[in-house]
Amino acid sequence: MKTTKKLPVQDRVFSLRYYWHGLPEILYYQIPAKIILFMMVSFVEGILGSIMNLTGIYSVSSGELPSLLRSWYGWAVLIALSILFTIYMALDIIILILLSRNILYNQKKKMKEIISTAVRISRKFINFRGCLVGMYFAVIIPLNTAMIGLHLTKHAVPQFIYSVIRSNHVYMLAYVILVLLLDFVGMIHIFTFHGVLFDNYSLATSMHESRNLFFKNWKSIVLSYLKFFGMFLVILVVGVVSIIVIPYYVSHWIMHAKFWYHYLIIMVVIMGLIFIFLFTMIFIQAQAMCITR
Repeated sequence: MKTTKKLPVQDRVFSLRYYWHGLPEILYYQIPAKIILFMMVSFVEGILGSIMNLTGIYSVSSGELPSLLRSWYGWAVLIALSILFTIYMALDIIILILLSRNILYNQKKKMKEIISTAVRISRKFINFRGCLVGMYFAVIIPLNTAMIGLHLTKHAVPQFIYSVIRSNHVYMLAYVILVLLLDFVGMIHIFTFHGVLFDNYSLATSMHESRNLFFKNWKSIVLSYLKFFGMFLVILVVGVVSIIVIPYYVSHWIMHAKFWYHYLIIMVVIMGLIFIFLFTMIFIQAQAMCITR
């Protein structure tokens, strides 16, 4: 892939102070971007939901899937949902990358310009290969989060299925191997969006170039990721212990059965939620910045 601008100093990417100073800009762009994306998707989902109701389809679930696949309108709904998710995924990731470049190079671009560029570039993903990329994200996120007991999206591995997998060592081993293989596929294609966005590649060409770039530089990429995740893991542990765990037990020990105890616990919970929100916001953006660098 081509490099058109001088890269920022590498040490800045692993500097906590750098991310802390970038927090106002991250929040300034991320929050409006998420709101705009949510409004766009909600509007399209509303239209699609009305069409589904007119055709007698009230939900898209595993139980409804066989009947959907036997009708032309069922296929139309599934294709429309796939395209909708792909567009949302592409917009979200492209905006993350553009924000990363905006912060790394101090470009001072306005949100309108960033959204406009993201919408224009996302059109390249409205094809079969783009839908496969969207399906990959739709599958890999629930599979990964289920392993650590989190449900970050509406779509998740059903609990009864995961219980069966965990109860059998062979199933669990196969599940872990599958997730690791899918993660590896995502890792070698990690620069796909950058090629489409900055080098004007087609999606197929960008995926090919991403694989080449990864295998040529896999040691430095893996080392950078280990440093990055190590730094944020330390921040997460220190933050949870200092903001949530210690205040909770101190308040429980000092103010047990007193009037202000419940209010103090509520404040601890609120502070913990704020910390988790800020950490997640910075972590996602910082990961995009680390890759974009």
